[in-house]
Formats: sequence, structure tokens, C-alpha cells
Amino acid sequence: MDNPGLDEFFIEAPFTPEWTAYWPYPDHVVLGGTRSTEDTSTEPDPQIAEQILQRCIDVEPRLAHASVRDHQVGFRPARPTVRLEAEQVGAARCPQAYGHGGSGVTLSWGSAFTTAAMLLDE
Repeated sequence: MDNPGLDEFFIEAPFTPEWTAYWPYPDHVVLGGTRSTEDTSTEPDPQIAEQILQRCIDVEPRLAHASVRDHQVGFRPARPTVRLEAEQVGAARCPQAYGHGGSGVTLSWGSAFTTAAMLLDE
């Protein structure tokens, strides 16, 4: 949706199956979210979209007057524990760093540092 002047993000914690968050960019804002391990549809659900929008408006009323640009579905692959290791593939060491789920961006800095250290540790 268009950014109505927001310059700080918001994330509700702890995450539940239906949570509230928004991330402002200079010209748009990304709203979220839901968490489901059963729903694998790549098509946005209008009812879920409206619920997300309303939860975000409840936190930040300026969003009520912003134009919605698009609806998207975001998948965040998760595992019970993150895979973070270097695997030998032929003559190369291949880093494996995945399964962060919805915390990927938050954990990426530490995972990248650890992965680099593993690859440099010969």
C-alpha cells in the first residue's frame, strides 16, 4: 500500500497464527501477517487480507486512508532448527543456511557471520 508518512516499523510479539506488523519503505508499506503450516495457496485470500489491513489500521490509523497497491502471499520456509553448516560437495565447500522461517531477516546477520566463519575455518 502507499506509505502515508510512516518511518518506523511495527511487529507484534509474540507471533501467533494471526499477528500484526508493518514495514514502511519510502513509497510503500508492507503489511502482515499470518502464520499457517497448512495453507499452501499462492493466491491471496481477500478475507485474510482485510483482517491484516484492519489489524494494522488499529495500530496505525494513518493506514486507513492509504491506497492498497497489491496483495501477495509470502512463504517463509521453516525447520524445527535452522540448518547452518558447510557441506562438502566434490571439491567445494557449500554453505547451507536455511529454515529461518519468518525470522530470516532478523537472523540473517548472525547466520551470515557464522557461515562465513565456517567457510574460512579450514
